[in-house]
Order: sequence, then structure tokens, then C-alpha cells
Amino acid sequence: MASQPIPREPDQEAPRREEVERDVPATTLSMAFHMGSRTSQDFYTADLVSDLLSGGDSSRLYKHLVQEQRLLASVNAYISGDIDPGLFVFTGQLLPGTAPEQAEAAFRAEIEALQSIPASDYEVEKVKNKFEANTLFGELNVMNKAMNLGFYEMLGDLPLVKGPAGSRPATSSPSAAAPSAPKTVPPLFTKRKNDTTTPRNTLRRRGRTSREEPAGKRLGALHARL
Repeated sequence: MASQPIPREPDQEAPRREEVERDVPATTLSMAFHMGSRTSQDFYTADLVSDLLSGGDSSRLYKHLVQEQRLLASVNAYISGDIDPGLFVFTGQLLPGTAPEQAEAAFRAEIEALQSIPASDYEVEKVKNKFEANTLFGELNVMNKAMNLGFYEMLGDLPLVKGPAGSRPATSSPSAAAPSAPKTVPPLFTKRKNDTTTPRNTLRRRGRTSREEPAGKRLGALHARL
């Protein structure tokens, strides 16, 4: 008897939040937004936006939230990469003294800036170069080629294996990449389709051990020197 397909999750109509307290090294904040499937057009735009926001130390999130505002020890933005509709995720490890509400407000400020301020030619060119370099290096490995062939055949669109960038019209040139924010950012960053999770560090509340205290001091001292 053939197995029944798993029913699709209903569209989210209201934001969801969860906050837990655990003995973790540091408080973290994760914000997830629903996005399209692997074959939808906004998948490629979301992929570009994730690289724009967190593609290395020169990315927007690292420069603004780690180096300048000193709210986070580390930050990331990525897509789940699922074949079915997936998630666009922001995550950050909070520095001592940063409240989760501050980190969430900072993430939302970056989202608003992304929607209102088009990406510069430099930012888009950097993302394009990284994507092309990763793609070309991946083609050097026979196993990677075989896996890509199988993946795109499974998607039902084998020609995509020769150029997923061809499905990224916004990256054809720096000037065409972000003529205006609405053409660059998909309408996925909406609060009603947002899940926020905060695992809080409870070590302070319960008292740090002698082994934990130096680690916290070293983390604060490291960012004070940056």
C-alpha cells in the first residue's frame, strides 16, 4: 500500500513566539520567516539576500550588529534550502548585557533598511563573485556533479544544473541587481508569518562557577578590543 503524502502545513496567519531557559553558554535569538519552495522565483532572491546580510565579516549584519552596535557575539542569516516551502532564518548569539528585545529590534531594523535602501553595486558584485566561485569550485569534484545531476533531475528541471544563476535575473549585472528595494527583497519578512525563539542563558541567575566566570570575562574583553 502506497504511503499517503504528508499534508501541507496551513499558512501561518499570526506570529508565534517561544522563550525557554536552559543552561546554555549564551542567550541566542532566532527569527524565522516562511519562504517559497526550491523552484519558486523568490527562492533565488532569498538566497541572494541571505548572502548579502551575512556573507562574511563585511556583510551588513556582522558590520552593524557585531562590530558597530556590539549587540551580538555572532550572527547569521540563511535559508533552509528545502524542496518544499522552507524558512529564512536570522540567528544571533547575544553578548552579556544585550537583551533579547534589543537583538530582535536590531534584526527588524536591518530588515526595514534592506527593504528601503537598495543594495550597492559593491554588495551585489561581492555576492555574485562568491556564488560563482563556489559553483565553479564545486564543479571540480565528480561527486558534486553527480549529486547535482540527481538533485535537479528529482526537481524535474535538469537544465537548471547548468545555471541556477540563470534563474536570478536580479544578479545579471550590478545595476540591475537592485534598482529598487521591492524588486530585490521578496515580501517574506512579515510579522504575521514570523516565528521567534529565545533560549535564555540561566547561568547568571543560578550563579556562575569558577570555570564559567573567566569565559564570560574573556568574551567581553575580546569584543572590547575589536
